[in-house]
Amino acid sequence: MSKLLSALFAAVFAVVSATAFVATSAVAQEKKEEQKMEKKADKKKSAKKVKKEMKKEEKKEEKK
Repeated sequence: MSKLLSALFAAVFAVVSATAFVATSAVAQEKKEEQKMEKKADKKKSAKKVKKEMKKEEKKEEKK
């Protein structure tokens, strides 16, 4: 009977440990994806700023 309880306890422990590992991995993956999306958004914003500045400079040159 004690061997059965020990085996059951070990199985439950293994399942809980695996679940915790998978959960932390999923959270870490989500954070990485969020960071990538933020970087892409920052690049797009900076590209838009550069384009706006170039247009402003072109307009200034046309006025001269």
